[in-house]
Amino acid sequence: MEAALTMTEDGSDEPLSSEIRALLGHYPSFEHIMGDDGLAVVQGDLEILADGRFIDTFSIRIELLPPYPEVVPKVYETAGKIPRIADRHINPDGSACLFVPDARWKHWPVGRSLVEFVSSPVYYFFLSQAFFELEGKWLFGERPHGDDGVIDYYKEELGLEKLDHVYQCIELATIPSITQSKLRAPCVCGSNMPLESCHSSQIDRIANSVPYQRLLEVMGMIRRQQ
Repeated sequence: MEAALTMTEDGSDEPLSSEIRALLGHYPSFEHIMGDDGLAVVQGDLEILADGRFIDTFSIRIELLPPYPEVVPKVYETAGKIPRIADRHINPDGSACLFVPDARWKHWPVGRSLVEFVSSPVYYFFLSQAFFELEGKWLFGERPHGDDGVIDYYKEELGLEKLDHVYQCIELATIPSITQSKLRAPCVCGSNMPLESCHSSQIDRIANSVPYQRLLEVMGMIRRQQ
């Protein structure tokens, strides 16, 4: 994003980045303001529709944390419609839990625009909240909270249930280059198929999308549950 996302005292832009301009054009009810410590903030009303039918409106605040876009913006519901509890997927700091950090590459990879951020993970978070209010269940299902939710994500990505199999796949994702002999050996999932014909592609995808240090943290989470 362009460097100076600040505003002068009279409310003019110095300058308003192309990303924020595009977002304001896409969502006319949004406005760009200066937050605490000069933080770039966009806030306004997000209208939720389903099949063209109005469902609800949520007042939201989006904080663009530096360094953007490497750091996912924080999103808050500001009118008090959503209880500030984990069971409603609200983080301890009051921000929306849009997805587990490890799933960012699926929901909003680096390189996607701010408009895509709001129109995809943000919009679907609030659509799901509106659906829960109407039906008492989550439109897209839900993950457990905390470490359990992170591990659940990797189980789903790998198509595995046993923690030791998940652990071994993630461990392989931390290796810079897997040897040919390892690729030809039976997969760690216990299928007896060669790794290269079984979980190699999923391991590569994880290795290329999740930082090394984060993978070590996830391995620690799994070890604590074994």
